[in-house]
Amino acid sequence: MTGWRIGICGLLARLLAGCDGNEGGATRWTADGWAMGSRWRLVVIGNEEQRGAAPELVAAILEDNVCRFSTWRRDSELSRINDGELPAAVASKEFCELLELARSVREASGGAFDERLGGAVRAAGFAPPRPGPPDGEERVELDLCGIAKGFAVDEVCRELQQIG
Repeated sequence: MTGWRIGICGLLARLLAGCDGNEGGATRWTADGWAMGSRWRLVVIGNEEQRGAAPELVAAILEDNVCRFSTWRRDSELSRINDGELPAAVASKEFCELLELARSVREASGGAFDERLGGAVRAAGFAPPRPGPPDGEERVELDLCGIAKGFAVDEVCRELQQIG
C-alpha cells in the first residue's frame, strides 16, 4: 500500500474512533424491516421518545403504501382498481396523488415511464399472473411500482420530520 493510502486509512480510523454515536446527549439507534419487496433500515440520532415512535411509524406508513399500490397483493387498492372491483373515482387521496405524479412523470419523460403498461409488465413476468378481462373487453392496467417506493419514502420523511 502506498504512503498516501496508509495516511488516509489512518485518518479515517482516527475520525471513526471519535464517533461514539452520542450527539449532545442523543442516542444513535437503528430499526429495520421489509416492505415493498425491499429491506429498509432507519438510522436515527434522537431521544428515547423518538426511538419508541419512529420504527412503528415507518412500518405503518410502508404497510399503508403496500395496501394501496402493490401489484402483488390482490386486495391492494391498485389491484382492486385494475380488476374493476373498485372504481378509480373513489380511490384514496394518496392513490390519486401518486396517479397524478405518474401522469406528470410520463409526460416529462416523453413516455419512457408509463403507468398504463401494467398488462405488459405482468406479461413480462414482473407481476403475478391474473385472469385477463372477459373476451372482447379491453382494459388498461395500471402499474405504479416505478415511483411508488419513492412516494412512500417521501411520506415517511414528512412524518418523521413531524415527530422531530
